[in-house]
Amino acid sequence: MRSKYKGALLIAGVLMVATALSAFGQSSPVTLTYLIQENLNTSAPTYGSGQLKVLQAMEKATGIHINFETVITDDFETVVQTRLAAGTSLPDIVNIPNPIPYLRQNLIAPLDELIAQYGPEIKKMFADEPALKASSTGTDGKIYCIPTIGEGRNAVHAKILWVREDWLQKVGLKMPTTMDEWYAVLKAFATKDPNGNGKADEVAMVSPTDTEYGPRAFASAFNINKQYGLGYSVDKSGKVVFDYIKPDAKEYFTFMNKLINEKLYVMVNGNERSLRLSNDTLGSIEGWPDVMGGQTKLLRNSAAPNGRYVPAPAPTSKVGGGYYLNPGPTYGYDASAFIMQSSKNKAAAIKWLNFQFTPQGDLLNNYGIEGTTYTMKNGKPVLLDFVLNNPNGMGPDEALQMVGGKPNWPIRNIEDFDVQVKMADQFVMPSIAIVKQFARAPSFPDVMASASEVDILKSPGSDIDTYVSENVAKFILGQRPLSEFDKFVTEVKGMGLDKVLAVKQAQYDRYRKVVGK
Repeated sequence: MRSKYKGALLIAGVLMVATALSAFGQSSPVTLTYLIQENLNTSAPTYGSGQLKVLQAMEKATGIHINFETVITDDFETVVQTRLAAGTSLPDIVNIPNPIPYLRQNLIAPLDELIAQYGPEIKKMFADEPALKASSTGTDGKIYCIPTIGEGRNAVHAKILWVREDWLQKVGLKMPTTMDEWYAVLKAFATKDPNGNGKADEVAMVSPTDTEYGPRAFASAFNINKQYGLGYSVDKSGKVVFDYIKPDAKEYFTFMNKLINEKLYVMVNGNERSLRLSNDTLGSIEGWPDVMGGQTKLLRNSAAPNGRYVPAPAPTSKVGGGYYLNPGPTYGYDASAFIMQSSKNKAAAIKWLNFQFTPQGDLLNNYGIEGTTYTMKNGKPVLLDFVLNNPNGMGPDEALQMVGGKPNWPIRNIEDFDVQVKMADQFVMPSIAIVKQFARAPSFPDVMASASEVDILKSPGSDIDTYVSENVAKFILGQRPLSEFDKFVTEVKGMGLDKVLAVKQAQYDRYRKVVGK
């Protein structure tokens, strides 16, 4: 009986593989190599371990096995540069943070014909979302990468301002919506003892990271695209401009300098930031919703039973604002897959990438494994407690990464996943409406550059970026007088800004041509 049982299993396995091969138009199993960032959850099995159930399911469905060459995120760009510079024995697929030099060397394969023949889901995706196609298209009009689609997540997930609701009540102020109101709130938090302990230990707002000299949202209130686009934006006429030399920038520097001088905005390291978030001495911060929900719980458990961080509307100033910036429709080229020109299995590579955007691929990448991370109810996936209330304290993405979900290869992020996560946490739930109302993509998108454009973006482009970054910090910290703003503008222009703006304009015009606007 045991031998018959084993024989039945063997036959079933052969039939399963044969079905997958037939569905993917292959006569035999294929193995591909893929150079990619390692699983972001360091507690999870590695991509190459063979233990991730999502990858096991994908191999059964496609008949394609992936040999992963993985690198931790911090070292990834350096390793990719080294591997591609060698130019030999390259993987079939690579995530490339900066693809332009390798397009010039003809190391990356154009994908148009492969997509037309083997990528129906990718073809439909590009047709439905021309902005995705535009960001994946080179200067020769050919498609060179398959991106990760961020729009579903971006619809309900953004880095936004959070404020202590209970402190607002104690100081008798309403939720701030303008920069003047924010100043009044921060001043009250710093001077009116909102935690009620009789000590002057409150900090009104701390930096969201160790090196951010102001929240993104405060920059946006003065029409500066601080995070995405690196200060380059597009005005209403379609002209690319550099935000840091506009008069609005001086208004932003002046406001942040005032906050710094009055100690209403304090630069802190990670340890102090974590401590203040939970010990009832912090009034506001810019943060991600899923993180801030957990911070409210820590605050209530450790120091303030009625304390609560709540999401705030995107503030305006007298010159504009009123929005939060999200990434564009893609998550950049380091989250995009490029097929190497040297690959002997280009068709299989595009088939495997196409699978990621099928209904089954969407389900595996966003929800994981049925019975472990989700269950089906009324024909829809519903996340289980392993994801929403993980027994080991993992966040939702981390929990999914234990089985191979929310990976680093290209996927379509599904909005419903993030809605379920946020609806499960009473402290995060209100952020959905705020993000939907105020978040938007940067006006200047991800665009591939030509070889000549790369040279200009390196120099003077990178030189300008460095110089501006240094002087923005100096203006805000009071190390350079604001009276020298006009001199600063002249200096930046003198470094060759007109050449960089010309390149950016050409990039944006190509983008609009592909998008059809």
